[in-house]
Amino acid sequence: MHGNVWEWCVDELKDDKGDPQRVHRGGAWHNGREIRALSRSHRYPPSFQSIHLGLRLARVPVGKDITKEKPPAKKADFTNSLGMEFVKVPKGTGWLGGGNGKQGETKVVIEQDFYLGKYEVTQEEWEKVMGVNPSVFKRENDVVKGIPDAELKRFPVENVSWDDCQLFIKKLNEREKDSGWVYRLPKESEWEYACRGGPVDKLDSAFDYYFAKPTNTLLPDQANFATQTDKALKLTCKVGLYEANRLGLHDLHGNVREWCDDPATGADGASYRVYRGSCWLSRGGVCRAAYRSSSPPSYRYYALGLRLARVPSAPSGK
Repeated sequence: MHGNVWEWCVDELKDDKGDPQRVHRGGAWHNGREIRALSRSHRYPPSFQSIHLGLRLARVPVGKDITKEKPPAKKADFTNSLGMEFVKVPKGTGWLGGGNGKQGETKVVIEQDFYLGKYEVTQEEWEKVMGVNPSVFKRENDVVKGIPDAELKRFPVENVSWDDCQLFIKKLNEREKDSGWVYRLPKESEWEYACRGGPVDKLDSAFDYYFAKPTNTLLPDQANFATQTDKALKLTCKVGLYEANRLGLHDLHGNVREWCDDPATGADGASYRVYRGSCWLSRGGVCRAAYRSSSPPSYRYYALGLRLARVPSAPSGK
């Protein structure tokens, strides 16, 4: 690339008269060392021919903006008999509650590795265990009539209560009999720790959104949320369509909210349960890693689903 022949490039420039020119790079057999430098470029009319000018081909995707291609999905660390995929979340220390440039103030220590669903539980997975599909966005709904069955079954299950989730988990544990491990809803500290990418120092807890890199800006092509642009889907979508965080977890900042295991107390003093994440009808500010809310355990909503944790069945050291 630093000699032999100059190589035509696709870029077009204009000369001083405004006539089109095409760039060539590289350096040729007759040039000195300084001409072959990586930064050197020249241009000629597109009809120009020379004994020291050739080409090198690029092979690129057709009809795609290659600068916006998603990185390939991370391979699951564990897959159960139903095909549910899980990502390993390493033990360590993290900081919760940060965002918008402010560092988190709540230190959390995760003492054992655990697994978290790579995706939200899908309609197909729920139906395999429960025999029914309670979702609003399923085949009977005209809103999804143009979506193929193969894609629709990968939509997250929604319209499920915390109580419904407990029955699902009970049946799943009975079915899987996963020695040494048990399925449950994640604790909200586990959820936020995993959302931020696992072990992080305090400085990295100052962001709101976590993908391959943390950021304080959520873009329409990063999550299924209520963006003001024409990219808003206005319904749930197939899990995994958007960029994962650095652990390989998808849809933590959109699609559906996710029930957690933790209890909470409602304004009326009643027993509630926490959910984390956000959903297709939430504004970006509600999609922050630190955002939390709660509802009665019997509450159902078409933007509320779940993500499973797979954890050791005995505490560390026992």
